[in-house]
Amino acid sequence: MRIGILIGISEYENYDNLPGCDNDLNAISEVLHTSKEFDEIKVFNKKVDSNNIKSELSKLFSDWKGNEIEELFFYFSGHGSFMNNEFYYILSNFDESQKRQTSLQNSEIDNMIKSIKPKMVTKVIDACQSGVSYIKGNSNIVEKYYSKTTDSFEKCYFMHSSMTSQYSYQNADLSDFTKGFLEAISVNNKPTIRYKDIIDFISDEFEKSTEQTPFFITQADHTESFLTTSKELQDVISKYIIKEEKETEVAKEESIKYNSYLDRIKKDAEIYSTQEETQQLLNEIKELIIETTLKTEINELYKYKNSFSHHLRDLPKGILIARWLEDNPNDYFAKADYEKVSYQEEETSPNRFGTFSSMMRGTKIVTKYRNDLMGFEQPIDIPYKYITIDFSPIYPNLTQYALLFTFLISKKDIKVFYAFTSYTETDWSRREININFKWSSDDFLIKNKNQILEFISNIISGTEKNILKALQEKFDTKK
Repeated sequence: MRIGILIGISEYENYDNLPGCDNDLNAISEVLHTSKEFDEIKVFNKKVDSNNIKSELSKLFSDWKGNEIEELFFYFSGHGSFMNNEFYYILSNFDESQKRQTSLQNSEIDNMIKSIKPKMVTKVIDACQSGVSYIKGNSNIVEKYYSKTTDSFEKCYFMHSSMTSQYSYQNADLSDFTKGFLEAISVNNKPTIRYKDIIDFISDEFEKSTEQTPFFITQADHTESFLTTSKELQDVISKYIIKEEKETEVAKEESIKYNSYLDRIKKDAEIYSTQEETQQLLNEIKELIIETTLKTEINELYKYKNSFSHHLRDLPKGILIARWLEDNPNDYFAKADYEKVSYQEEETSPNRFGTFSSMMRGTKIVTKYRNDLMGFEQPIDIPYKYITIDFSPIYPNLTQYALLFTFLISKKDIKVFYAFTSYTETDWSRREININFKWSSDDFLIKNKNQILEFISNIISGTEKNILKALQEKFDTKK
């Protein structure tokens, strides 16, 4: 038994409407029905509110229990968002203050699917922020999140239209990703269409795009087929995909492309942030840090202190961030900070007598100059430029620790650098920060304020747990 759940939401109360999602859903629905290879297909479209869909899904999965399910095919086209380590399918009545009640969580869907024990699960998610956030040189919690979900299923294909920092584009006809999915079927001349064939086609189509990068996770042997090809199937797809016409229509085609290009500029502009929005974000980060309290038993051993500074030259190992700026093309409002430094050097005067003894030579001290890298600077007006959170010990036999944060900021992105280190005692009352540490970093859109605040909060709580673990390992008498 093969079953399908298709959701296409075009009407929203608090978000922009997405007219293309109607055609997305109609196209995928018609393809599945025409193939006659699915035993049951449930469709939710246009205005889909949380109460109705959750009730209907619960009944569907209850009815399917006890059946032998070969595959569950899940398709979604609409708004989506990754927040607080969870992907949310945004429903028509979504309210961020009630985000769990007015959305479908990915984990919620997974738990329903697990209840019927399908042999294979296929998810095709055409939504903004449906895939993984690309962070150069860093392990990624989002990628781990999606990869971990594969553990729940025997076989699975997960196809996501875009990374977390990107939009998934559409026009009034179709979403780009769904169009690629349909084209992959249309151009296939094999008797059967494998899911791997679709993934390969979409990957090649979007390879040169800097605006949208589909993301795929598979746990299968790549022999699994989606549908059998047929003339009826091709006829259905041809209704939704308008192929290039004759040369006489080139002017009209160029006009359509031009309009789409303008639409994409306007859409892309929505992810940019103002100076005021950036300052507001940094103020909320500051408020979060100030209001944080120690939540484990180390609150009896340490005092939690914080400071906010503008003086980046005082930032430990700021030189490493400066080198990153120089080595990586970027549009951050920051640059390496050099200082002209004088030094003296002994210079030997030339011997006018050529081959005479070196005793005839004279020397002199000359002053020279070099540019020393001091760190980096941000010539922008922001509330502070780096943060130090100190875990100061109450007892003399404990080590003091520090958690450091600093930021690189552009018109739309914020790169958060963070590091954990200890202090070295120089006498009974003085300590110096230990610079034997490495910076880590993660990238966010400035507009993703909740995601950034959650990230900062998790780093602080994780640091507290690491300190507690170190104390237990050192002082645990049960060893």
